[in-house]
Amino acid sequence: MKSFTAKSHVPGRSYNQPHLFILSKGNNAGKPLESETANCFVLTFDNTEDRDRIYWLCYGLWQDKVFAYHLHGSVIPFIRLYEFRKIVMGQVAFHENRMEAFDQIVQHLKAVLAKERNLIAQQKTVAQLKAAMVRKMRKGS
Repeated sequence: MKSFTAKSHVPGRSYNQPHLFILSKGNNAGKPLESETANCFVLTFDNTEDRDRIYWLCYGLWQDKVFAYHLHGSVIPFIRLYEFRKIVMGQVAFHENRMEAFDQIVQHLKAVLAKERNLIAQQKTVAQLKAAMVRKMRKGS
């Protein structure tokens, strides 16, 4: 999981290797992204397995607000590439001998996120049903 490079992304550039983007500016700095944005880092990998593991590692660090402590700037907060690398490489070293446990946690996290998406969809459906009932009540039918 150690074999990746991190650089500032140049908009419009394409990458042949497995890669992911990390938001570098704003209050969500550190958030992993599937597609590019103007203010992001790009991480390139030798294989997709490492890419997926680093994606979920960065997702966990972002959700736990680890990157928030390292934000600089008063108007538009940003994280420096050096600090981002330092945080991620520290976590990679920590998890290096615990890959089975890490992978198991990722699988559980994916299941929880799938359930969350399902609940959000159900909530939208209930809201639509409620709106339809109110319209029906208002029209008197």
